[in-house]
Amino acid sequence: RVIARDGHFHRAGRDGKRVRIWGVNLCFGACFPTHADATRVAKRLAAFGINSVRFHHMDNQKFPGGIWDATDPMKLSPEALDRLDYFIDQLARRGIWSNINLHVSRSHSRHLNLPSPGAELNYDKIVDIFTPKLIDAQKKFARDLLTRTNKYRKTTYAADPAIAFVEITNED
Repeated sequence: RVIARDGHFHRAGRDGKRVRIWGVNLCFGACFPTHADATRVAKRLAAFGINSVRFHHMDNQKFPGGIWDATDPMKLSPEALDRLDYFIDQLARRGIWSNINLHVSRSHSRHLNLPSPGAELNYDKIVDIFTPKLIDAQKKFARDLLTRTNKYRKTTYAADPAIAFVEITNED
């Protein structure tokens, strides 16, 4: 377990040793590698001393470029979820924490047939905190992702100590 103290991360417990987060971003389809690639990438990242992976822009597209189902843009892709679950498990086995980004580049308004907020408000940013349908869509996405059980880790993302960070919204 990691705690924040005096502006830094530390191990919880007796030694209280300072922890540094040394991470990388993965975007779009890179968040969903095949099982064989997930194992190789996790090993490689661990060999370089990486201890955190940020799953960024995975909310933008349908699978294989993103987390959404190819036939229903309001449902999560079972294959994307399986790959993500496996990858997070492989990372965790090597001491690498995950950082899940919830709202980065998803435009729920497009899939809910809502008026476009305009080009200056890319990805429903700002209007997503005032528009009830957008709020509900984002809450559903967060609930569907964070409360389902990762079959490889046997826990939900919400309860998994390998999920160190959950970014609710990026650059809002």
